[in-house]
Amino acid sequence: NTVTWTLGAVTNNADGSTSNDVFVIVYRARVQNNDTLAQLPGTQSLINTAALNYTVGGVPVLPRDAQQTVSVLQPALSVSKSVTSSIGNDTSVVAGETLTWTVDITNNGTAPAYDTVLTDTLPVGLRQGGVTTTAIGLVNAGTVLPVLASAWDPATGVATWNLDNGSANTYTIPVGETLRVAYTVLADANVGASLTLANSAVASLYYSLDDEDLPAGGIASQREIYGPSNTATASVTTPAPGALAKAVTQPTASIGDR
Repeated sequence: NTVTWTLGAVTNNADGSTSNDVFVIVYRARVQNNDTLAQLPGTQSLINTAALNYTVGGVPVLPRDAQQTVSVLQPALSVSKSVTSSIGNDTSVVAGETLTWTVDITNNGTAPAYDTVLTDTLPVGLRQGGVTTTAIGLVNAGTVLPVLASAWDPATGVATWNLDNGSANTYTIPVGETLRVAYTVLADANVGASLTLANSAVASLYYSLDDEDLPAGGIASQREIYGPSNTATASVTTPAPGALAKAVTQPTASIGDR
């Protein structure tokens, strides 16, 4: 990890000016990705040390050393979720009822999180009506963001929101902020009784940089990829079956000859 410049003879002309007595080397290094650094703690110090060795008139001079510390900042997302039903505003659901799911993605790290992918899996019993996104926004800032439809697979019940929408910083999650995604589903028309229906959400991946807003010299393929986050679950239940009813369907009868 050592970079060496062999400069040869460097002459500082004795012109009486102090404005040209500084020799400067400028170079650029990129913080390594591919999990070279652990994601936590969110702030990590990297110390860079430079040593200058030289001679004056052939006589070695004591080395001159200097250090500079940079702080590496990284995001860390966590997910939580809740659900309410349209009838009773509770977690009990009947066939055909609308459910509103709310997923909160919170950045507990020290750097913004970019281009998050949210994956939510619905159980059998909640898949026939599809998924409708109703709202996306930043909770603390009170910012309303463009509603983004999910990619929906009814066979697996997986809804995916790819928040890399091709526009820079639209769905960026700042440090300490929460991105909220709300959506609705319908309970299946033939959903059974006495069931517990749980679904799960996870921030399956997110990045250290926005590929639509890279810094000078940045390369999208060299962004750090994070994820998955924790998996958050929320459940609804269907009512128990009622008692069977008995009804008279043939009120009269006659006896005839055989």
